[in-house]
Amino acid sequence: MPLKTVKIHQNDQPLMNSNLTRLIKKRQKALARNKHAFYKQLRNKVNRSGKNCRKLYYEAKVKELKHTKPKDWWKEVKRLCGHQQKSTSNIFANLQQDTQDLDSLSNFINDCFLEPMCDYQPLSDSTTTMTDNNSIICLTEEEVFKSLN
Repeated sequence: MPLKTVKIHQNDQPLMNSNLTRLIKKRQKALARNKHAFYKQLRNKVNRSGKNCRKLYYEAKVKELKHTKPKDWWKEVKRLCGHQQKSTSNIFANLQQDTQDLDSLSNFINDCFLEPMCDYQPLSDSTTTMTDNNSIICLTEEEVFKSLN
């Protein structure tokens, strides 16, 4: 019996199957060859097939999870939703500053945040314009649009 080689891409979602990938390849070939009607037909098939694959995948996952502990259930639900786990790495280890003292470390971090403000030049008072009677200036969207064009 001959063997069939199947490519599985690293970035493929787990719900992808060979039929869906075959349809996607056909759709892309139709697009490249400017066969618009055939492309649209295949696009619709890919969309329907993708929805069906997604539905079957998630139904199977939920069916599996119904017989597990609630902790495992929520862990898998969060993973399926794309929720990132909190990082448990030590943030202080990532700093390249050789500081043993937390006060000096906090000062170092504070200086890093304040450094961009050194180049900041506040606006002078001469740039502000006042109306004759110091009333609030009201503009409509149309007036602003006309002024910008």
